[in-house]
Amino acid sequence: MDRHQNSGLARTAGLLLGFVLGIGVASAAISITSPATLPNAVTGTPYSVTLAATGGAPPYTWSGTGTFPPGLQISTGGVISGTATQTGSFSFGIQVTDSTGASATGTFSITVTAGALAITTVSPLFNATVGSPYSQQFQASGGQQPYTWSVTAGSIAPLTLNATTGILQGTPTAPGTLSFTVQVTDAAKNSSSQPFSLTVTTPPLVISTSVTLPSAAVGISYSQQFTATGGLSPYTWTVASGAVQGLTLDPNAGVLSGTPTTAGSYSPVIQVTDSAMNTASRTFQLTVNAAALQITTTSLPSGTAGASYSATVAAVGGTTPYTWSAAGLPSGLTINAATGAISGTSTLAGTFQVTVTVIDTNRITSVAGYQLTMALPPAPAISFSSISSSGTPASQVPVQITIPQAYSAGPITGTVSLAFMPATTGAQDQTIQFSSGGTTASFTIPAGQTTAVFSVASEAFSTGTVAGTITLTAQAQAFGVNITPSPTPVQTVTIAAAAPVVTAATTTVSGQNVIIQVTGFATNEQVTQAVFTFTASGNNKLQTAQFTVPLTALFTTWYTGSQAPGFGGQFLYSQTFAVQGDPTAVVLQSVALTNSVGTTTFQVP
Repeated sequence: MDRHQNSGLARTAGLLLGFVLGIGVASAAISITSPATLPNAVTGTPYSVTLAATGGAPPYTWSGTGTFPPGLQISTGGVISGTATQTGSFSFGIQVTDSTGASATGTFSITVTAGALAITTVSPLFNATVGSPYSQQFQASGGQQPYTWSVTAGSIAPLTLNATTGILQGTPTAPGTLSFTVQVTDAAKNSSSQPFSLTVTTPPLVISTSVTLPSAAVGISYSQQFTATGGLSPYTWTVASGAVQGLTLDPNAGVLSGTPTTAGSYSPVIQVTDSAMNTASRTFQLTVNAAALQITTTSLPSGTAGASYSATVAAVGGTTPYTWSAAGLPSGLTINAATGAISGTSTLAGTFQVTVTVIDTNRITSVAGYQLTMALPPAPAISFSSISSSGTPASQVPVQITIPQAYSAGPITGTVSLAFMPATTGAQDQTIQFSSGGTTASFTIPAGQTTAVFSVASEAFSTGTVAGTITLTAQAQAFGVNITPSPTPVQTVTIAAAAPVVTAATTTVSGQNVIIQVTGFATNEQVTQAVFTFTASGNNKLQTAQFTVPLTALFTTWYTGSQAPGFGGQFLYSQTFAVQGDPTAVVLQSVALTNSVGTTTFQVP
């Protein structure tokens, strides 16, 4: 056991004496010269008064106390400013301080009167546009805030006026001019009204689709959506000229669709008309190619991982011969570049997003996407074998994982993890781990076999030296898929609490001292006492042959220390005995250690 000794450091302090000698010239005392009654303020009108002082040693610093008129404040430079928002008479204190810390104070008052309430926003308001959000802030001055806003005449629908903020907002739905009267009322119930007008305009009608349309192909279904902005919906669509054979334009949806019948370059003129009978038109360019290259296979058949698979993708159009390629196939499958045949044996299970591409001799390309499902062969159950549920501390337990029958479809890979739950709260044992190191071990069950192979020849785990439960959990995969059965394979090993175990006791002599070193472990992390029994060699005799040493405090300190988890329940206990006479004649016969479970006596060989 480690023994620590505290030490202290003595500190000394020095005393520094000094004298400051100064010569000053007396000055007049500081005083505020501004009159106690300050100029009146008017609500809604900016206010500014600069206070004055004399004497002292400038510069001055100003501050105020008490109740200032709401909206007004004093700066450190002595300026009372702001815009008053409430009428009444207000008294407050003012203090001025010079550069030496001398100060003067005074009491002042300001009377705030109400200014004439008036709406300051001018008419007409800026224009609004149909379909676009609109917002207008009304402003007022004078009176006593807060203000309340309302519309007293006319209509602003579908816009609304916020009574608290005075914001007119909303989205107009029809063009025209809105005429209405806005009234503002202050906190004293005074009011002011003003007529306003707002013009709502219609945005210009424009076809927004790009003039160059996506190419079409003879015999292949085609669809193109036209879009417009502005005007007043709903829109009506027509082909003014240049119709494309095989294609029609839906007058309501604005979708040009169908199956082209003749190759060529077309310049259809598309026209849109809004509900106000405004029109807009645009000339488009559309190329209709000859019969296009197209993959005709619509789906791929499912397969099974580990089993032979075969499917062929087909195409029409274009100019043969074709060249095929594929992306996203599971490992083990390939596509024949000349025939489009997909074949092989998948080493993965699951659903895969496969993209197949075909290119003709003119470098024209067609692409198709598929979902390919490779089923997992029925997976065998995984279990631990030859592991007892009751364990012996400080031992190695072999780990063996088996399946009931060979899995011929492919290898099974997995991991086994260790977890420890101590029987005593707070106890830990970091010595519980696999012989290969750590708390996780990887394994493989080769195809055609039933027993797991680990990274080391004989995988095992240490049971440690602390009472509790060790849990082994197995996880397994095959073909890239988790095949761990439900419930998850789990094996528990319980290490019971027991009396202390002594594995060795050695004696050394140092001067007149006999030092006994006891090595062992206590699974409940507790040793309460030790009993040492001695004899003497030759003709020597011992006055006392047996000694009892209380150990509760010593071992509690050891097991609650930060070093304990690294040793588990193990300990190296050293006890020194002072000997009068020949210390080499003292012979240790036995050591008995006791805890709450029992006592173990170790006979020294």
